[in-house]
Amino acid sequence: MGDLAAGQRIFERKCASCHNTNGDGKTVTGGRFPYANLIDGVWRSDGSAKAIERQIRRGHDPMPKFEGKLTDEEIRQTVAYVLELFKTGSGTREAEGGKQ
Repeated sequence: MGDLAAGQRIFERKCASCHNTNGDGKTVTGGRFPYANLIDGVWRSDGSAKAIERQIRRGHDPMPKFEGKLTDEEIRQTVAYVLELFKTGSGTREAEGGKQ
C-alpha cells in the first residue's frame, strides 16, 4: 500500500499534467497524443510493468525521460501506481458500459 501512495504522489507531481490525475490523458497537453490515456488499454508497448518502467526511464517523444530525475525506487512506485490506475480505470469503464 505504501508503494501505491508514494507512486500516486509522484504521478500527481510529475505525470498528471499530461496524463491527468485519473490517467485518462484528457488534458490540454495530453489530449493531443493517443498514448497519454493510461486506462484505455492502448499502450505503445505491451503494457507490462517492465515496458512501463522502460518508458518512464527512457521517455519516448513527446514524453520526457525520468531516469536521473526519479530514483529507481520512485520509478518502481510510479509503475505500480500506473498499473493500478489501469486496473481500476478500465474496470470502472467496463462496469459503466455493462449498464448501458
